[in-house]
Amino acid sequence: MDHETDNQAATQVAHSRNENPAPASGGEPDATKPRPRQTGFALMDPERRKAIASAGGKAAHARGTAHRFDSHAASEAGRRAHQRGTAHVWTPEAAREAGRKGGRAARKRAQAAAAAAAAAPTDTLPEAT
Repeated sequence: MDHETDNQAATQVAHSRNENPAPASGGEPDATKPRPRQTGFALMDPERRKAIASAGGKAAHARGTAHRFDSHAASEAGRRAHQRGTAHVWTPEAAREAGRKGGRAARKRAQAAAAAAAAAPTDTLPEAT
């Protein structure tokens, strides 16, 4: 095989990997570049990625090296945001709306729990003696 044939073969392989080939005329200059192939985690299905991430988190907790976002860490994060000036500043109207949304969400959860409890069979509870 000569050099010209090698280039043609490489070009064919590159174009076969490109799922969205560039239009023959016109279009953007970046459209002629092949998209990068997905590898590693990007190639996996979401369930597999979740299983791997879960295993990693469990291992980190078992070793004691996992990060725990407790109230002290949250306080520090908020303090840093305020010092940098990137913290969210609530207007009275926005705070009221957020409170209403939270109240509605809590009420919906309570109603759903009550409906589920009412629909549950009563024979699953132990009998009082």
